[in-house]
Amino acid sequence: MGALRQIMYEVLGELPPDVAAYVKSRVIFEARPRPTEQDLERGAAAADRGYFYGLRVRGDDEDADGDVLVAGDDDDVAEVAEYRPGGLIVLFTDAEPRTREGYAEVLRHEIAHFLGEDEDSAAELGVGDIDEDGTVVEVEEID
Repeated sequence: MGALRQIMYEVLGELPPDVAAYVKSRVIFEARPRPTEQDLERGAAAADRGYFYGLRVRGDDEDADGDVLVAGDDDDVAEVAEYRPGGLIVLFTDAEPRTREGYAEVLRHEIAHFLGEDEDSAAELGVGDIDEDGTVVEVEEID
């Protein structure tokens, strides 16, 4: 796990210092061999190399009033919770390719999702989906 931690810090080091600090303060990083049942229930696919689960940073042009509704067991009406970006990035270590650069590309891709990028935007940034040999795949090629 020490090598993966080093890769994570290297990827965070590529970001501007204030962005890296924000990511570190809002995102939990985990690594496991493959998706668990909970990962699959949250939307990860069995073949994924990693995923972000949580609330992403909103863009300037997005509706800042979009609320997150939270309902307790005894509530008839959900309460509006404060929107606070943050969540979990999971790296699946059994996925190919098992290389330093492969893991770094997955982390870059998932951090881009936390920072508000969708698949198209992540691809434009050079961190689109990654194929088996570790190269970035354009979104149009994915199906």
